[in-house]
Amino acid sequence: MKVQNHKIESNKISSGIFQIILFLFIINSSIYPQILSTKKYTTDDNLINNSITSITQDKQGFLWLTTLNGVSRFDGISFKNFTVDDGLQDNLIISSAADSRGNVWLGSFLGVSKYKDGIFTHFDSSNGLVNPPVWDIVEDDEKSIWLHTKTGGIANIDSNNTIRYFSKKNGQVDLDTVKSIAKSFDGTIYFLTPAGVIKNKAKKFIKINIKGISDFSKINGIAIDNRGHLWFSRNEKPYDIIKYDFNSIRVYTQSETFITSKVITFKWDSYNTFWIGTRDALIKFSKNKFTRLSEEQRVTSKIILSVFTDTEQNTWVGALDEGLIKLPPPYLSYYDESINLSSNTINGITKTNNNELLLATTNGLTLLDLNTNRVKSKYENFPNPSLWSVKHLSNNEYGIGSPKGIFIYSNGTLRGVKGTEKFVIFLPYLDKKNNLWASSMENELFRLKKNKFGVYDINPVSEINESIYSFAEDSSGLLWMASGKGNLIKFDGKKFTFYTDKKLSGAPIHSLNIDKSGVFWFSTLGKGVFSYQNGVFKQFTVADGLPSNSAHSLIICKNNNIWIGTDKGLSRYDGERFINYTKSDGLPSNQFMYNSAYTDSTGILWFGTAKGLVRFDPEFTRVNSTNPPIHITSFSAIDKTYDINKPIILDYTQNHIQIDFAAVTFTSTDKMAYKYRVKTLDENWMLTNLREVKLSYLPPGEYLFEVFAINEYGISSKNNAVISFVITPPFWNTVWFKGLILILLLVGIFLGYKRSVSMVERRNKKLEEIVTERTLQLQEEKTKSENLIKNTIPEDLISELKETGSVKPKKYDNATILFSDFQNFTMTTNQLDPETLVTELNDIFENFDKIVTSHKLEKLKTIGDSYMIAGGIPKEDDEHAIKVVKAAIDMQRYIMQRNKISNTKWKMRIGINSGKVITGIIGINKFSYDVWGDTVNIASLMERECQPERINISSSTYDLIKDKFDCIPNKNFDTKWGESFMMYFVNKEN
Repeated sequence: MKVQNHKIESNKISSGIFQIILFLFIINSSIYPQILSTKKYTTDDNLINNSITSITQDKQGFLWLTTLNGVSRFDGISFKNFTVDDGLQDNLIISSAADSRGNVWLGSFLGVSKYKDGIFTHFDSSNGLVNPPVWDIVEDDEKSIWLHTKTGGIANIDSNNTIRYFSKKNGQVDLDTVKSIAKSFDGTIYFLTPAGVIKNKAKKFIKINIKGISDFSKINGIAIDNRGHLWFSRNEKPYDIIKYDFNSIRVYTQSETFITSKVITFKWDSYNTFWIGTRDALIKFSKNKFTRLSEEQRVTSKIILSVFTDTEQNTWVGALDEGLIKLPPPYLSYYDESINLSSNTINGITKTNNNELLLATTNGLTLLDLNTNRVKSKYENFPNPSLWSVKHLSNNEYGIGSPKGIFIYSNGTLRGVKGTEKFVIFLPYLDKKNNLWASSMENELFRLKKNKFGVYDINPVSEINESIYSFAEDSSGLLWMASGKGNLIKFDGKKFTFYTDKKLSGAPIHSLNIDKSGVFWFSTLGKGVFSYQNGVFKQFTVADGLPSNSAHSLIICKNNNIWIGTDKGLSRYDGERFINYTKSDGLPSNQFMYNSAYTDSTGILWFGTAKGLVRFDPEFTRVNSTNPPIHITSFSAIDKTYDINKPIILDYTQNHIQIDFAAVTFTSTDKMAYKYRVKTLDENWMLTNLREVKLSYLPPGEYLFEVFAINEYGISSKNNAVISFVITPPFWNTVWFKGLILILLLVGIFLGYKRSVSMVERRNKKLEEIVTERTLQLQEEKTKSENLIKNTIPEDLISELKETGSVKPKKYDNATILFSDFQNFTMTTNQLDPETLVTELNDIFENFDKIVTSHKLEKLKTIGDSYMIAGGIPKEDDEHAIKVVKAAIDMQRYIMQRNKISNTKWKMRIGINSGKVITGIIGINKFSYDVWGDTVNIASLMERECQPERINISSSTYDLIKDKFDCIPNKNFDTKWGESFMMYFVNKEN
């Protein structure tokens, strides 16, 4: 790489001469093209094979991709694949076409297949199609299909699937060896043969005499543009492209077309662009100019097998082993470090008089030659190369804002502006009166003017004490400034006037522009975009359609549209709505840089992003007015998938439904929205961004599901996608079953009535005896019930329960709870038979009951081997703790005495705690008197922490009984809820 030195001239700075030597890097002679944001789909994305031989689009909007190993159908997001296992005639498919009746035709080496609604119909030697393979498929205006086969003439399949051949043998012109077929926009079919071109209209064949082409054996392709002109490709060097307008021919040579190898595919699209796929490149012809799309532009250099432009103007390319390549829209391309830019981060843009772009980057200044699309010079040796901006000043002078002051670029040289080197300069601006304005990070505003020596004299403006990020002049010549504190500042030559609005709230204003109507437009950080006219501020935010409220740059294009660069993409405001562009539309980054936007004299828009320079041609932008086709793609219930082309009848257990659908679109698929409703269930339309709906717990009934799509421009599907299904009720909920039950019920009632009449008298005779007997039984049961209630509910509460049917819960501030259980109870139960175990427990608990009664305490419950009593409830008792401890001593004494004479030795633990409790009766059919509260929980914990044959009490119980009993400290106990207290063992009564 050749290096050329450039010098930065400077006036005196501080104490001496400031001079910087810069280097200009000259790139080699090869042209670096603009980069295209292509999107590639491969087998990693579920494409069936990476070599795509043909592409077509069916009536429903799906793309069909034929490959060397099957067929893929694409809806913009996912692929559905077909092979011979799915009914395909052959996996190697070489041609395709979609007709006006919704059929997709697929040509192979075995014949041709027709696909519709999940069914393949095959045409081959068995039903009259001879001489495959099928290289071309075209539908004429009479809805019949023309097939280009190997030899033997042209095959035609009509709407009744009847095959007819046209050849020299049956009286037609020589169609035995056809090379290619093409259809004109007026419906004429053209056949390219080694002997010339034959056209067909309404089944009449006419040979065309084309003067200037003497040998058609060297012509291998025919295409037709939207004016009906014929285009031919030559299959050997020099690979010319020939145009015939029915009067004369025009030969485009290799120097014009850039074609260096044999043409493989060759077609005009419906948007007047000519695509030529060769063995090593894709060639595009538009606006009378050929462009070779190279690998450096993210387009493959392998064999191009197919090219197709869909109804949304997206162009798709299939290449050998390269998968499916989607070309970006024609309005968008970009440049980055891969073509030798100084940096991907572009902070400032302007255009020179020599059709060059000056780019202020984070690594110096780059001069990009737009005539050759290559970097012409780079200036990187600044004191601090992270430049802020670049602006055209006058003639060939350009001002550069940098962290070390202002620099002036002119005719390949750079010089610093004296007096500014100590300041971080955001933006230089030359007004119509030749004042050079500059703002700094230090809140300084300078007004500079050249003296008679051509040197700028600096004059600080003391009236402004805030950073200025942008300048603009109105039609009256007044200078306006946008500040970092959210102010618009007007300078009339004498004084500064400030304008602001409460909606701005001091948000920094970054870009200020004035449109053709005199309306001020400016972008802000965090508050969106504002317009200002006649003293009125109007705000636009994400609620109005902006992608983000952090608007970094703003420019106005030739047609007065407002373009805003944000931290979430680019937005265009046409006066009615915002249209947004993101990485999914081909941008290299969604992060647009501050004030880095420029409109050149040709109307091209340039934007600086964090990942390169974006070129945007508004002339090619189009509203996607295509109604997005919508289709049901899958229906499943309880993980079982159903054929959506057949009636769907489910039973009542299959009431969890998932319906998948897709809008077939290839433009901004992530911005598609859907509305759906389920008739019978809900007539209201629901909005979603998902491509599926899940319905659960559907009752039996007939349902109709409808859905339609809405694209980012508000264009809806022309027709809703609809699917109906039925959920049948269980047999016991059917009409016939209910009728049968009704009949049986009526018969039963009738028979029952007759039987009851005959039995009435017999029953009456025994009635008195039964009444007497039952009265005695009821009295006995009442007595038993009352005794049982006394055993489960305190006697004091029984009367309340009888009178009201319930007992009010009661809170006791002082009560004592005792828990006991036996050590190794589980092991003991395993050693005893059930009868012995129950006898043992019954004997022990009966004696415990006597002890409890003797101390006038309340037995609460037994659970397994656990025994629970309380003192101080339901009658409050000041000695509740003392009585409970005495009972505990008696219980331990009884167990020890019993162990002396019993074969089974029991060791019991007792835990006691005192405090607040709540009591109440729970249950309806079976009453239970119970207590609750932390006191109960701690009593249970005291039992767990107790040693066998001991009585463990809490500190709260100890405080109540310490004067009556001999106790010794056990250990501290920490609760889970953060409390800590001492436990004590009770030895004996004092």
